[in-house]
Amino acid sequence: MKCPTCNRQVPVASNFCNFCGGKLSSDEDYRRGVKYFIDGDYQRAAVHLRRAVKQEKNGRARLALGHYYFHTGKRDQALSCYQRVESEGHTSPELHYNLGVLYNDGGQIDRCVEEFRRLFALPIKIKRGTYYLGLLFASVDAFKASAHIGYGIALRKHGLVEVALKEFKQALLLQEENIYGHVNLGEAYMLLKQYRQAEQAFRQAIRLARSDDEVLNVHNDLGIVYYRRGAINKAIAQFKAVIKRDPENSHALYNLGRIYYERGMDPETKKDYQEFTRLANGPSILYGLSKSMMDISRDSGGSEVKKTPVFVESERMKEVESLIMRAALADATVLILGENGTGKEVAARAIHSSGPRAEAAWVPVYCATITETLLESELFGHERGAFTGAVAQKKGKFEIADGGTVFLDEIGEVSAAVQVKLLRFLQEREFERVGGNQTIKVDVRVIAATNLNLKRAVDEGAFRQDLFYRLNVIPILLPPLRERRDDIPKMVEHFIDKFNSKHNKHFKKADGELIERFFSYRWPGNIRELENLIERAIAIYDGEIIGLQHMPSEFQSADEAGDKPAVAVEGEEELNLAALERRAIERALEAAGNNKLQAAKTLGISRSTLYEKLKQHSVTPAKDAKKRRK
Repeated sequence: MKCPTCNRQVPVASNFCNFCGGKLSSDEDYRRGVKYFIDGDYQRAAVHLRRAVKQEKNGRARLALGHYYFHTGKRDQALSCYQRVESEGHTSPELHYNLGVLYNDGGQIDRCVEEFRRLFALPIKIKRGTYYLGLLFASVDAFKASAHIGYGIALRKHGLVEVALKEFKQALLLQEENIYGHVNLGEAYMLLKQYRQAEQAFRQAIRLARSDDEVLNVHNDLGIVYYRRGAINKAIAQFKAVIKRDPENSHALYNLGRIYYERGMDPETKKDYQEFTRLANGPSILYGLSKSMMDISRDSGGSEVKKTPVFVESERMKEVESLIMRAALADATVLILGENGTGKEVAARAIHSSGPRAEAAWVPVYCATITETLLESELFGHERGAFTGAVAQKKGKFEIADGGTVFLDEIGEVSAAVQVKLLRFLQEREFERVGGNQTIKVDVRVIAATNLNLKRAVDEGAFRQDLFYRLNVIPILLPPLRERRDDIPKMVEHFIDKFNSKHNKHFKKADGELIERFFSYRWPGNIRELENLIERAIAIYDGEIIGLQHMPSEFQSADEAGDKPAVAVEGEEELNLAALERRAIERALEAAGNNKLQAAKTLGISRSTLYEKLKQHSVTPAKDAKKRRK
């Protein structure tokens, strides 16, 4: 590099010129660091940018250093740089774009949405030849399209599928040949049950696919569309096409296995089996299909084609699984308790897919992410003109889910005003849209979940007692990962398979030292934290075995006890199925004012069965107790 004072050549790592003694400016370091970075000389780029960060005060070099970390897969360091830059008041489209991506990858969906909103509030002017316009994106429109897709994905994770659909369409207006735009558009249409539109979107994605993996993934999605439309033969053709090209494709094997499991060994299935037998990879395919059908036999009843993984090795989780299956058949209101990351939504989906409403709608609502005014409209719908911006009538989630299940996640965050309306709905299963006076009656099952101690919230006056009892008919406590460590090895295997496929890697297992560390760690983030650690290692590194050296430095240096969870949950006493059943009966009786017929209906059992249970558990309703004392 050259000295800016005397223009003589000096060593790259120098802070002062060897000839004139002049100090090398941060501007020179920044300029050279950016140039080396764009040229792909990352080692030199890092030297100059780190030195520029130490000297400058305007955040420009730290932002560029964040781009270097982001581009080279050092996500934790990138996030630290970007957060520092943002905290100092700096703003730019690329800063908010990368933060949105990082927050989305880390499961921080609220913060992801906020970053993309900030991005779209700015004029997007990116110079040609820079990192974003040249290295990553061919045009400003391509950058904007990618941002709209990222924003749409975050909105979809919030359950705002219709809003996400608009973002995907906007992305394709900016860049029509964007395969990820078409794939996400198809998935949004599929969630909305608009299968014809979903098929068109996936066919466009297949036309644009550039790699075998992309083609196979989209063919699998297209097969799911046909399955849900009832075009079973077309679905089979799609899944078979995937399996023939990739005999170990777990999604296609599961999806085709589900169809064979449901259809039985009829002549068409036998013909397919004979066809697979003649293939070079036939034994592997038939083994994969058999394994899938065994899994489906154990977890049968779901309307989803893709399997939601459930890991049950520990005795604690075997009890929970049994309770989940019994709750599924009862068709009563369920309250799922547990720390963040313990799999409350997975459990809720299992209850829905294993119960009598499996073929009906599954409608999740993430209460903590929606304001009070919007939540009321989201749940109950609104009439045209009900408030500013209500330009048309809108159906609420309860109306959309008629016949199916509504999942109310983070129910403890609901405001007092909405609690009153929820209580009335749970009692009568009827409501009026916001701004309307027509009473609408629906048949909906409600499953709620929270990481809060609702009993404490009731005692503190933050949550209505009567609503708590209406929700708490069948309580299910999901244990934290530190209390079900026997499940960790199976989880690790599953996540390695999952992210190998996503990132096109070939890891086979985690080594013994890492598994031992996983067993000793306290897991404040539970299953979600384990999943993120495995994905991070697979995304960044190459090889066949994941070791402790592939984990973030903070994980390696953490005390083995780990961080204690920030939130305590209700019912931390030892889980006991008999005790839970007794508690469910007592609460059903209390909610029904000790009316045994009503309590039996709430529990989904006959009155004679309820009497047997009362005798079995020695439960004496309050009214009966008073009569005996008299």
